Amino acid sequence: MKRWLWWVVGGVAVVAIVVVVVSLAGGSDGATGMSVSDAWSRSTASSQTTAAVYATVTNNDGVKNALVAVSVPSAVAMSSQLHETMTTPATSMGGTSMGGTSTTMANSSSTTDPGMTGMQEVPSIPVPGNATVKLQPGGYHVMLMDLAKPLTKGERFQVTLQFAHGASKAVSVQVK
Repeated sequence: MKRWLWWVVGGVAVVAIVVVVVSLAGGSDGATGMSVSDAWSRSTASSQTTAAVYATVTNNDGVKNALVAVSVPSAVAMSSQLHETMTTPATSMGGTSMGGTSTTMANSSSTTDPGMTGMQEVPSIPVPGNATVKLQPGGYHVMLMDLAKPLTKGERFQVTLQFAHGASKAVSVQVK
């Protein structure tokens, strides 16, 4: 073989080895500084069509990031969204509902009744640099809609979280 061909073959081999090593090390997903732990969901009744997923999201980088999307296998639910629980401020009328209106929109809902709690879809959940954000009841969470089947205590399922900086994390969720 000609000398230049050996250089080409050798270069291709080196590139292939680097790609394999980076893939095995997990560096190719861009998720170096993001970690997710303690992911859980409550078990659901047979008639229930929605469920929430909670977890602890930690950003070990000094750069702010955000959770921007979530996906779930269709064997678990038909769709998933990022949500935040909101409580409207109580009025000076003792926090009673005095003619407030409640609106339901596609993919989100809100209420204007004073002191009422509702939830709404959010475009992202901020995760500041070197900080931890808890997805928890009464706050940010992942909403699963149109459950394929009830979630049963003790089982596990997977969700994939997508972050603004391109990182993607597959997370195992424990049903409690």
